[in-house]
Amino acid sequence: MATFFEEFEARLKNERDAKTPQTNPLAASPCVKVCSIDGDVCVGCGRTLRELQDYGSANEQARIVINSMAKRRLTKLANRVR
Repeated sequence: MATFFEEFEARLKNERDAKTPQTNPLAASPCVKVCSIDGDVCVGCGRTLRELQDYGSANEQARIVINSMAKRRLTKLANRVR
């Protein structure tokens, strides 16, 4: 049997989860935990230093744009390496 505090924590978690908006998967962080900077671009995710700095406070639409540009940079980088 759950204690009062366990039940209370479970209720709080459920309320938080219900209030947390589901984010667009296109706005999810492109970070792959391979942080290596070439020029001013991370070769792991393709974001610029400025984008990395601003990402945490960017809204969903801005993150989608950043991710799109980062994906293009990674494609160009991959083609350059070949």
